[in-house]
Order: sequence, then C-alpha cells, then structure tokens
Amino acid sequence: MSDVKIIAILGANGQIGKSLICQLHEEFKLQLFVRKIEDVSSFLKRRFSNSDDFDVCDLKEFGFGRYDVIINAAGPGDPSEQRKSNSNILDVSEKLDRMVLDYLDQFPQTSYIYFSTGAVYDGAYKQAVDENSVFSVSVDKLEGPQLYALAKLAAEARHRARSHNKIADIRLFGYISPFLDMQGSFFLSEVLKAVVQKTTFQTTPSDFVRDFVGPQETADLIRCLIKNNVPNGAYDLYSRMPVTKYEMINGFADSLSFKFEMVEADTEYKAVTKPSCISLRLQSRQIGYAPKWNSLEIVVRELKEALAWNTQ
Repeated sequence: MSDVKIIAILGANGQIGKSLICQLHEEFKLQLFVRKIEDVSSFLKRRFSNSDDFDVCDLKEFGFGRYDVIINAAGPGDPSEQRKSNSNILDVSEKLDRMVLDYLDQFPQTSYIYFSTGAVYDGAYKQAVDENSVFSVSVDKLEGPQLYALAKLAAEARHRARSHNKIADIRLFGYISPFLDMQGSFFLSEVLKAVVQKTTFQTTPSDFVRDFVGPQETADLIRCLIKNNVPNGAYDLYSRMPVTKYEMINGFADSLSFKFEMVEADTEYKAVTKPSCISLRLQSRQIGYAPKWNSLEIVVRELKEALAWNTQ
C-alpha cells in the first residue's frame, strides 16, 4: 500500500465521495473531481481546518495528471434521482466509465475501483446472494432503478472484458454515512429527517431486509483491494449481519430520540425471514475483508454522526 500515493476520486461531492475523503485523506494524496467545485469546496471548509490543502478539480480536468488509483463514486444513489435520470443515466454512466478506461489504456499500471450496486442481484435479499444469482428485468418497463442497475451491470461487463487491467467493482447493498441527505427518499433519509426535526416517523406494517455499510467498511475494502494490487473482479461490500426494518426502528427507539407510529393499521403485517449473511461470494473475504459490525450497529453509529453533522 505504501507504493500508492495519489488517488483520484470522481464524484467527490456525493455521500460516498465525501466519506472517502474523510477516511483516506491522511493516508493518500487525494485529487477530487467534480462538476461543481463550489459544492465540495464548501464541504471541505466546513469539515476540515486545512481545507486549502485539498486538490479540487473540475471533472473536465481529469486525465491531465498521473494517478495510482482512480475511484469512481459518481452517479445518483438516491432512488428519486435515479427516476429523474431515466435513460440519461446510461449515457452519463458509460461516458464517465469510458473516460477512465481510456486513461487506463494510456497508463495500464493505474488501478480502477468502481462503485456498482447490489441491485444487480435483482432481489429483496431475503436469502443470501451467491455466484448463481441472476438479474432479470421486464423489457417493457425499463425505467429509473432498473436502468440504474443495467448501467452498473454494463460497466461491470466492460470491466470483466478487460481482464488485463486492475479493475474492481464494489457492489453496495446499502450505504449510510454522516453525509446522508435527509431530504432524500431513502428510508434512512426519512428517519434522519424525523430525528432532526423531532417529529414522529410514520411507517407501514410491511417489513424488509437490508444490509448497510458505512465509511469505515468501505475504506477497509478499498485498503484490502489496494494491498492486493486490485485484482480484476466484483466484490460484495457487506456488514457482519443484515437487518430488518423492525429491528432498525426498535433499535432507533432505544438509542436515539426517535418516535414512530404505524399507518395503514388495517394492512396485515408479514414478517420477513432474514438470512444470516447477505452474500455467500468469497471474493471480498479472499483479499482480507472482514466486517466488524452488523448492519444495525453501523446504522445507529452513522445516524448519530449524521445527527451531529446536521445540527452543528
């Protein structure tokens, strides 16, 4: 890892990008690439006393420097943003990806870490995914989240076709950090908003299973990839154990100033069966990744940080 000195981060103003800045800035020189420099500059001034030390660049400037590792964390993560993007998400995703791949053609020794999605497994995660999991989609209903998953899967296909390059795709099932947008449409965004505004959170009786990771887990997997010279492949990023919605809201009530109530009380509650793990694929474990926290612990930890960030 000591040979890696410069990491370029694309999408540095997103939730993942901001988290990586906080996790990696003491170990590496970071070059941050964004479409709107003022957005990430404002974040850096608020977060760091030495914000002028960071190298923030317009995305158009990418490729003029030399990077040891490129991390592509660009793109809409929130479901509402994915729906707005629709077919544009395919074009934008491919354009950014090909920009990096063109750079690798010039500098094949550079490593590339790309953030993909667990949505390529096409499931509600009621059972662990494995090497035989499949992705299916209605060909007449291609929109929003489906197009987002297709864009990610297409990128992964381009990366596997370049087996001679050091390209790793990180599949995220769920993500939370102190920089979660409480105006977003994620379940946890709505929870955070209720806590910050001290309102009662309303939810339906339906349950679901999720597997959340945070900045620490993400940076740990990136360090493992770099230490192993970024082997070409897809790597699932998971916690020690998934969590259900009911486990989360009960956990929030115990650890946060959180109140909730059920709506649609006439709707029948159906419990979900939670798998003991979200992924049976061994790629991440084989390079040394071992999560220390379960999803509930991670979510509570990061919600507390998000609360502090939004109220300071």
